[in-house]
Amino acid sequence: MQRKRNIGKRRRHISSILFILLFAFAGCGSKMPPPGKPDIDPPSIKITYPVPFDTIKGIVNVKYLCTDKSPVMWVKLYVDGRIFYTDSAVSFSIPFKSDTLYDGKHNLMLEAKDKWDNAAKSPIVTIITNNGKKKEDKNEGVDRIHNTIR
Repeated sequence: MQRKRNIGKRRRHISSILFILLFAFAGCGSKMPPPGKPDIDPPSIKITYPVPFDTIKGIVNVKYLCTDKSPVMWVKLYVDGRIFYTDSAVSFSIPFKSDTLYDGKHNLMLEAKDKWDNAAKSPIVTIITNNGKKKEDKNEGVDRIHNTIR
């Protein structure tokens, strides 16, 4: 009878140790990717040119740094929150026609997505355009909703 109690105590003791070890390894803080998805980290992306509050005119190349463990599938340039250009070649430079915007402050941001659908956005860079194009009066020009000329 005494022998059976000792075996039962050993089993509980071993089970407790295994549980503690399993819990310790599971909570180490390292992220394990799900099966079939070896990369769970988003790309790192940053606009390097133009710098904040640069005054630009005409066509300018927006330059950026983008790094990731996996191949980056595309980079999108957003101007004032709207998609302006998609670069699927990830060339680290995107042509930006600043003369399509009215003069004044505008926000540029990039978004990158890698092969495993991890996405990241760059910090916003505010620029100033100076192409001699004033903001349209709401009562003049093209009616954007109906595509008619007033």
